[in-house]
Amino acid sequence: MRPMSGPGAFLHVLEDPSAPPVGQPQGPDGLLMRLLAHMLYADDDIERAELDLLGRLVGAHDEEELREYLDELCEQPLDLQELANAYPDPKDRDDIVTLAEHAIWGDGRVERGEVEILEDLMETLGVKPG
Repeated sequence: MRPMSGPGAFLHVLEDPSAPPVGQPQGPDGLLMRLLAHMLYADDDIERAELDLLGRLVGAHDEEELREYLDELCEQPLDLQELANAYPDPKDRDDIVTLAEHAIWGDGRVERGEVEILEDLMETLGVKPG
């Protein structure tokens, strides 16, 4: 049975095409969506494959709607410590890093800005590479 919320639920949606989307969550899961948005925008260029990743999560496929939602999310600051405080469980933290990696590979390219966010995220969450 899939988790109903948290990073595991996000991963389930990305890894299982039959899984229902998480929608546009608020609270701690909203922080996860904000992280993804900042990761996707790290290279200042949003490609269709990245929009598809977001669309899978929110259950929308209209490009304009997805871009507007991304813009809304990116208007909010990314507070990695707030994210860490919301998810103290080590399994959740590992899942958050995996989720961020999905965002990095969303367009098939790894950009320096994405790596910097990932490194800061891992440090803040206390997750070791490996």
